[in-house]
Amino acid sequence: MTVEEFLGQYQATLRELTECEERLSELEYPQRGNRMGNGDHAGISNYPEEYTIMKDRLQAKKNKLQKQLPRQKRKVEAFLNKLKPRQAKILRRKYIDGLNTLELASWMHVTQKSAIAAVKFAMSAAEKEYSVFCVLK
Repeated sequence: MTVEEFLGQYQATLRELTECEERLSELEYPQRGNRMGNGDHAGISNYPEEYTIMKDRLQAKKNKLQKQLPRQKRKVEAFLNKLKPRQAKILRRKYIDGLNTLELASWMHVTQKSAIAAVKFAMSAAEKEYSVFCVLK
């Protein structure tokens, strides 16, 4: 696993959890009716057994992701705490808070180009520390 994948796993899990919750809310929509008859079938079966199975699987996946989320955040935070405070703060904003380049540049009060350079610099320092962090684990 690369540093970027390691740092991005929290946001990826958060995104997956959001998608799962959206899908569950779609299934909960009370007027789902006969979507196949209307021609806008969205993968939802009209058979209650399949609907219940799909809903249970999504609920189980949601519960699993909710349990993973704090653990992943702690692991990423533990790694970021080993970096210099300024670098950790930039990477924390990007990978924990999920800021994009424009938001990051606005937060840093610099241009987007400078924000990208700052992230690259912090990532190069993080890569050096990551090899040590992986050996300690």
